[in-house]
Amino acid sequence: MIEIRRILCPCDFSGYSARALHQARRIAERHGSSLTVLHVIPTAVPASGGFAALTNPALLYPEVHERTLSALRRFVERAGPATLPEDVEVREGNPAQEILKRATELPADLLAIGTHGRGGFEKWVLGSVTERVLRKARCPVLTVPARGALPTGRALFDTILWATDFSAPATAALEHAVSLARPDRARLLLVHVVAHAAEVREPGSPPDLATELQERVREWLRKAVPEEVRSACAVEEIVAVGKPHREIARLAREKGVELIVMGAQGADALDHMIFGSTVQRVLRMAPCPVLTARAG
Repeated sequence: MIEIRRILCPCDFSGYSARALHQARRIAERHGSSLTVLHVIPTAVPASGGFAALTNPALLYPEVHERTLSALRRFVERAGPATLPEDVEVREGNPAQEILKRATELPADLLAIGTHGRGGFEKWVLGSVTERVLRKARCPVLTVPARGALPTGRALFDTILWATDFSAPATAALEHAVSLARPDRARLLLVHVVAHAAEVREPGSPPDLATELQERVREWLRKAVPEEVRSACAVEEIVAVGKPHREIARLAREKGVELIVMGAQGADALDHMIFGSTVQRVLRMAPCPVLTARAG
């Protein structure tokens, strides 16, 4: 079982951050985790043309740090009383860099963040920041979308979807899916999407290759989860055909999924190109929070 001892939740005072804080608190309460709520005052803001950055004028006032810290405390208090101790912190600098730095310092076992800012200045701060954090964070990242109902019941998540391409990151992500599903005996959907399934229809040809491939994949999915997990959770194997991000989002909507869990590639030079394919598209279409985890 994966231990979640420390959670970091970046905040930009938006409703999107409030949604991420809601989810972070629920996980912290269930796992007995410490929670750090962080706001980063950017040292630069975009110029009106959008092609250059200017020094943040708010930093010209010496009291800006304390005022921001007080505002952050009020924001957290409005989310309701906390059952566990919470740290509230304000930093100055590049938001993505400071979030990643603080996650390493804790070190965070989970980073919970909203997927968009409010628009204008806040969108520039958190919209691009979320993508950078997702690409570079070494710990698992829980992204909470702007829309959709969030779980409020006793169980953290009633239905969890694990999407796999059978890679090392996907295997690492499965550990998180099982750790979150098992305590509540949640329904666990094991999903693989076959992007291109060939069908042989010539007379005298071998059996339908698409059906054969799907059955083989379904058997791999059966072997991915041990029996002790199946005895605790309702496990279902699903093999879909089509574009992975569309099928994952479709299944999430149709099955009432409350959390999608996926593997993310390593943070190397090619990461932006790789990460920007299926995972990023799922994040944009998902009707529920998405947790991404890396191997190692």
